[in-house]
Amino acid sequence: YEPGDEGYTKACSFARDVYREVHAFDLEHFPDLFLTLSEGSQVYGCLGLNRTLKFKLFTDDSRLRGIIEGSPAPVRFGEQSVLALRNCSFGLPALIAVAAAYASASGIRKIVYVAVPVSVRTIASLGISTMSYGDPDLSIFEEKERSHYSVWHSLNMKCAILDTTRAGEVCTAVLNRFARRIELGPAISSIVIPSHKAFQDAA
Repeated sequence: YEPGDEGYTKACSFARDVYREVHAFDLEHFPDLFLTLSEGSQVYGCLGLNRTLKFKLFTDDSRLRGIIEGSPAPVRFGEQSVLALRNCSFGLPALIAVAAAYASASGIRKIVYVAVPVSVRTIASLGISTMSYGDPDLSIFEEKERSHYSVWHSLNMKCAILDTTRAGEVCTAVLNRFARRIELGPAISSIVIPSHKAFQDAA
């Protein structure tokens, strides 16, 4: 979903509520698009993607800038900006796998993200190649904004870069694993792995 879509508005509301309840954190910035995990009108999870690097934590980090400048051209970087889940055990691997495959099909070869330990472990278990470049550098922010992200220290967040090269293969494996519980909307089915039966059935 993109801004203006009803699904996007629902994802924003869902993510805002989860971040407020779980982390006492008020979301102020929302992504270019949302991938959601839902059944009917009920949202159980969402993951946001930006098609370029926009978050100050990424754009102003000298470590990341050095990695980008050292990457072969024209490797395109995007960012994962919001991740929220509620009462859905398979939601994390499903959202990560589909988002990575969607990004790959859209021409994004690297996804930059900040993750809590459970997300780090989930991505590793999926077999997606990642590279960590350490703790978030909150000194990038002005003092007032820095305090807004102070909760991250207690969450043991790590900055990393996900490589989408094998994302299609990984997504297929995840869809097969949860085939009886996941259906994907037609917009996704037309972009990512159209030969996969779960996509065809959903379309």
